[in-house]
Amino acid sequence: SEATDRVEFVKGDLLDPASLHAAVQGANGVVCAAAGMPLTVDRTGTRHLAEAAAASGTVRHFVLVSSMGVT
Repeated sequence: SEATDRVEFVKGDLLDPASLHAAVQGANGVVCAAAGMPLTVDRTGTRHLAEAAAASGTVRHFVLVSSMGVT
């Protein structure tokens, strides 16, 4: 469909900011669905991804998917 033609799934290492900067290059939106990892990885990794998105100059939308079980 047209929507899936505009979506690209990329992988990055949440603890490697350089991989995240490369992953978001040219994107206009980012969905962060980090879960099931130690809380420190979730927090640090989400911060790294948000920082990479902000620094990209192209990302206008950042969606954080979480759950009620995360404190």
